[in-house]
Amino acid sequence: QVADFPSCRFAESHVMAAVKVLLSQVDEAEATAGGGVFLNGQCIERVWVQGVVLGKDDDTLVVDDGTSVAHVFAPETATAPVRIGAYVSVICLVSAMVEADQEIIALRLVSCCDLSDQGLTAEMSWYLEVALRQLSGL
Repeated sequence: QVADFPSCRFAESHVMAAVKVLLSQVDEAEATAGGGVFLNGQCIERVWVQGVVLGKDDDTLVVDDGTSVAHVFAPETATAPVRIGAYVSVICLVSAMVEADQEIIALRLVSCCDLSDQGLTAEMSWYLEVALRQLSGL
């Protein structure tokens, strides 16, 4: 069911910063009838997540951050250098869409960076960064 929030559309020149989130939080986001997406009452346009690539094909990158799994719409050219098993940082546009008469939150790739060479440090610090963002209200 679509939440009864107003749409959160902005002027073409306005670009919202990506919000650091865990994929389980994206699962809990609420879609609006106008295509907007709200997380904890705040309109979000972009999300920044990090996780392990479980799979990829012509137009989808499957990412697991340990809290959930997301299917990110992505052109193959954007993900060609990314290998399965890589730890990546991805920034995605977020939108609500209808599929099989059900509202879903869709993620569309904006950028993808392989952080595998950072070792466990990148993954461990990510959870702290997300927690800090939530505590500071950003």
